[in-house]
Order: sequence, then C-alpha cells, then structure tokens
Amino acid sequence: MTRPAEVEPSRAPGPGPPGRKEVPVRTPRRGSAFLPYLVVPLALALLVACSSAPKQPTEVEQAKKLLDQAWGMGGNGQVLVVSLLYDYPDLPFAREKVGEAVKSPSLSLKVEGARVLARWADPGTKDLLRDLLRDDSDVVRLIAARTLARLGDDSGREILAGAIRDADGALEPDVCAALHAIGDDACLAPATRDLVAKDDAKSAAAAAVLGEIGTEQARQALRRKLMNLYKERRNPALLALAQIGNPQDVAAVVPFANYRDNLLTVIEALGTFGGDAAIGHLRHWLTQKKDPVVRVAAACALVQAGVVDDDVVAALEEGAASDRREVRAKVARGLRGSTADGKVTAVLARLCGDPEPSIRRDALLALEGRTDASVLPALRTAWEKGKQSNQEGPEYESALLALRLAARIPGEEAMGLLREGLASQNWAHNIEAALGILWREKQGMLGGGQEAS
Repeated sequence: MTRPAEVEPSRAPGPGPPGRKEVPVRTPRRGSAFLPYLVVPLALALLVACSSAPKQPTEVEQAKKLLDQAWGMGGNGQVLVVSLLYDYPDLPFAREKVGEAVKSPSLSLKVEGARVLARWADPGTKDLLRDLLRDDSDVVRLIAARTLARLGDDSGREILAGAIRDADGALEPDVCAALHAIGDDACLAPATRDLVAKDDAKSAAAAAVLGEIGTEQARQALRRKLMNLYKERRNPALLALAQIGNPQDVAAVVPFANYRDNLLTVIEALGTFGGDAAIGHLRHWLTQKKDPVVRVAAACALVQAGVVDDDVVAALEEGAASDRREVRAKVARGLRGSTADGKVTAVLARLCGDPEPSIRRDALLALEGRTDASVLPALRTAWEKGKQSNQEGPEYESALLALRLAARIPGEEAMGLLREGLASQNWAHNIEAALGILWREKQGMLGGGQEAS
C-alpha cells in the first residue's frame, strides 16, 4: 500500500498531511477581558510541564504519529498494521491493537488478529482466546482452539476434534498437533493409514501429522512404511522421521539416497539427525563437485549438524557464486535456522544482493536472529533493491525483512535504515520501521545502542 507524499507540518503551506483531520483554531472573542489572566498561568504551567517531562526522541514521536495515522485509515490500513505485529508481542501498541482487532466486526481484521495471537502463544491471552471460541467465524474459532491447545488448555477440544480433516479429506497437521498437545492422539491411527494413501496430498499430510505427534508409535509407523512409498512421495516421510527420530534411524534412511528423487531429501534429513554416522555420509556428498546442487545440499546439512570447517565454507562460497539459480537458491534455503559463525553469515550476506528476489528473501530469512552489525551492509543492499516494490512478492517481502532485522541490531547505522523506512512512500515500510523504532525504544537501543534518555 503506497502512501501519498507528505510535507513536514512546519513547512506545509496549506492543509496538513492527507488522511488527517484538521482541528479548527478557535480565536478569542473581543471583549474577553479575563483571557490574559487565564492564558498566562496556563502558558507557565505548560512551560514547566514541558521542561520537567522527559522529551521523546523525534523518531519515536514520528513512529507513534504514523502508527496512529495508519490505524485511523480503518479497513485495509488496520489489517496491514495488525499483519505486521507478529514479531512485537511486548509492545503496548501491539497488545492494544490486536485486542481491538479480535473484537472488530470486520472478519478480515478479526482473523488477522487471531493469527497474531496464535503466533504469540502467550498464556496471558488465554481469556481472550477463550472468548474467541464462541465467535461466529469457523476460522477464528479454530485458530483460538489450536492456540489454546498449544498453551495446554483443552477448552477447544470439540472444535479441534471436528476439524482434523480438510475439505479434500487430508489430515490437518496443525489441528492434529494441537490435539496431541492436550493428550489426544486421535490422529495417530488415521495418519498411519493415510501414509500409504494413493492421494499424494493425503500421504504428505499424514507424514507431517506423524512428525508432529512425535511418539515412538509414530516413529515406528514412519520406519515401517518407507518401503511402501515411491519416488517423491517418500520425501515427506523421510523428513518426518528425521524430525522425531534418532541416530539409529540413519541406517534406515541412507539407502534411499540411491534414488535420485530422494537423494536431496536424504541429505537434508541427515543434517537434522546429526551425529557421527550422518556426518560421515554427508562428507562423502560434500566432495561431489560434478553435481553442485548435491554438494551445496551436503554443505548446508553439515552446517545444520553443527559442522563448519574450511571444506564446508568453501562449498557454500562456491554455491553462492554459482551462475545457476537453483544452486544459489539451495544455499539460501538450506541455511535457514542455522546459528553458525561469521563465515556462514558472510555467505548469506552475499546472497542478500542476489539478482533473484526470492533468493534475497530466503537469505534474509536465514539471517533472522543475527544481531551482529556485520550483516548491516547486506540489509542495506536488500532494502535498496526492494524498497521501490509496492506489490506482494519476494522483492516487497525482502524490503520489509531488511527493516525488521535492522531493528534488532544496535547502532546508528541500523537506526538510519529505519529512518529511511519511516520516510518511505510505502505504508508497509512505514509501519514496519515505526514498530522497529518503538521496539528499540523499549529495549533502550535508541541513540546508537545507548539507553534513551
């Protein structure tokens, strides 16, 4: 959503910025002899109050003003604001607006608010979530029931029990995971059966459900059924087994690397397993220089398994510099969730400037959680490449991610990036930057990382 250009109020020759109601100026009537006696004490009182109250940094004032203006647009403006509150559960503004959203008559706003509550999964919101169990919307009720179950509250059990399958008959992994969280494994038996269903979607959903349930019965079901699955249909089961299995399951997974349809999935699964046996196999595939996709997949899996040495870094650097899009994409996606050292961060930083927007986005997602100032040049690059995009898509998402990640990095350079977001002609950029500035204020990170005075 693009916002109109604005002029600083002090320089504005005419009406104020668009969307803001003008407040009429009231002038005193002639003959009001008592007015000076009223105005002078009020002026003195205001002067004392202003001098004694701590002054907010200009950026904080601008951020609050902008958020209020965006919320005041109503409709899609409010939905946009709420959609960007996912990562700010400790901001009073976020709490207030999500609370308003879930009580709104607007279904789209209410659903977005419920999704944010689900993301937060905060025990302090249980009462609000219980109220949503009685909402008119099936979607809102289900989101509330799932979230409560994750918090150990079974108030929405009946709602969950009636929603374990989607409209096409496939199991719903999120619903089954919620039921398991409250001690109900009603999905275990149907997932075991559906794992070998002829419908690919049903089979993949069943594998995901068994991975979410994570019990020994689920693990054994996955191991038993691997041989009954073929080609790509085996991949979801391999990943689910890696999610809940143990190093003993490595021997059950490795033979499927002989099938081209399963090789990359086996490599990914071994990175999840970790352990000496898995690492030994991964080192073999790391040497496959004739197949750069396999080589970088092995390098990424080794990073996920906690191995970052010169051979691994060399493979990642080669992959990031490849002229093949699929190789670079594999590096960016394969390193998500890794917490490795600066050499891996440098590889991701390079990919933040990739000509392909989806690769830039995936590299930024892989950088989440890093608060080292060394990533700032990469964020700057991604911001510059994506800030002109007004449409949904990877370029647009990359610009928002750059602002979100910058908010967590101390220092003036990161703050400068947020100021640019605040001055953008794109409302989403404005809101993301404003939330980041308020978050920094709360963390005492204004003014180059120093506590705000």
